[in-house]
Amino acid sequence: MNQNTINIKGTKNGLVILLEANHRFEEIKQQLQKKMESSRGFFTGAKCTLYSKDKELVPDQQLELEAICREYGLNPDSGPSVSDLDPIFSPKKYSMPGEPALLLNKTLRSGQKITHPTNIVILGDVHRGAKINAGENILVMGNCYGTTNAGISGDKTATITAFHLHPQGMSIAGIIFDGQYPVPAQRTPHKAKISRDNIIIKNK
Repeated sequence: MNQNTINIKGTKNGLVILLEANHRFEEIKQQLQKKMESSRGFFTGAKCTLYSKDKELVPDQQLELEAICREYGLNPDSGPSVSDLDPIFSPKKYSMPGEPALLLNKTLRSGQKITHPTNIVILGDVHRGAKINAGENILVMGNCYGTTNAGISGDKTATITAFHLHPQGMSIAGIIFDGQYPVPAQRTPHKAKISRDNIIIKNK
């Protein structure tokens, strides 16, 4: 089964779920279910739009995929027509709609460092010894044990979110977190943000 059938991209207006519609529809459904299951609870409440690169989905197929998204707490949005999707699939030629983000579908291991001027989304874990520097927000779709620095351009509205947030070091807009990391009774996403010039961590 092709692991690239479904790709998820975060934007200012919500999640963009990119579909390689030239694959069999059953394969698309299975891959979407698998991605949603692997990040259960992480996307709850998020707005999402299903985008098909190669061809439009028939209404029944669209409804089936939207039902899977709703099952995991997402709010599907009809979004633009397929003819408006070229910017997503041709980033070198067009501007990405919404808020720009660097999406990495991999795990960052010790010694690896990522720096990006806007948002960074990691579809994997961040190991201890790895480092992320983002001009805006950081979103880790797995365990975050490395060093995370969000809002490095001075953006105090930046946040750091992870399915399990226990980084080696963490700062937002130059403010260093020196408190205690929460020890959740169950695996639930946590978000770090600035409140009154201090970093606080709450359940997402």
